Amino acid sequence: MSVPLSIGYSDLKATGLIPSLFAKEFNVFYWPTTRMSQVTTGIFYEPLLSMGDQITVPNLPIFGVFNVTKGMDLPEPEAPVIAPVVMTVNRAKGFNVTVDDIDAKQSHINIGPKYQKAAYMTLERAVETEFWADIVTHAHAMNQGGGAGKSGNINLGTKAAPIPLNTGVSTKLLIDMFSVLADQSAESSTDLWAIIPNYAAGLLVQSDLKAVYLTGDKVSPLRTGDIGKINDILVSRSVLTTNALGTQADPVPIIVGNKDAISYIAQLNRLRIIDKDPKSFRTLFQGLFVYDWSVRKPEGLVVAWVYYN
Repeated sequence: MSVPLSIGYSDLKATGLIPSLFAKEFNVFYWPTTRMSQVTTGIFYEPLLSMGDQITVPNLPIFGVFNVTKGMDLPEPEAPVIAPVVMTVNRAKGFNVTVDDIDAKQSHINIGPKYQKAAYMTLERAVETEFWADIVTHAHAMNQGGGAGKSGNINLGTKAAPIPLNTGVSTKLLIDMFSVLADQSAESSTDLWAIIPNYAAGLLVQSDLKAVYLTGDKVSPLRTGDIGKINDILVSRSVLTTNALGTQADPVPIIVGNKDAISYIAQLNRLRIIDKDPKSFRTLFQGLFVYDWSVRKPEGLVVAWVYYN
């Protein structure tokens, strides 16, 4: 819409003297940051990169220990059999973007590569959104709920009964979640992480962490917006973990784990460009992505459900 006209003034745009122009670049699009590579490992999945859709990973058994007295007969030997972890690849997504040859030729922007990049980014966002929605359902029973930890007295909330989150609770909650990991002897990994929704990250930055002398950082998180490490856990924010409102009726998850807990594979990531479509004069940009993940150590994954208070 042009600038409004004064009464009696002729609009030069209507006479064709002021042209309508088109920018030579697409408008900016805000892509969310993805975190999957930060919280997963590719270990055990490497053989599947070349062939196969399933791999069986053996588990070490836990051996029984008995007391010995002098002269006693030994008990019957035990057979060290324990169920393995079976990891499969059965997820796939794709895109099929078309650009008409006439449009591509006459457009003042190189459409195809821009569409292709946008398709990839959209696919990546869809995969990670699916990832977090699935991951929160796989934490060990002792690592979630109102009676978490070995003591059973750590409240991590549930979807039906989430815990209120504010600046005073946020830091304590993460430390409690670390304690639950420690109860499972899963805190020894050097790659401990926490993924929290964006608003929860804001509460955390405004908590006791804002004091530099407490965090040991050179600059307060209140100044930088970065969260960094808390109790050896690398804390990051994500907008892909949930689309919930963060209310008591629609809570959000906070997820803590170690990198050993989840294995991820991108088995096939293929792009093809078809510029000789026999049915039309157009170029096709097509992508195929075959992938999967497995929570092979549920003990290394902790989930809390919170609402913003």
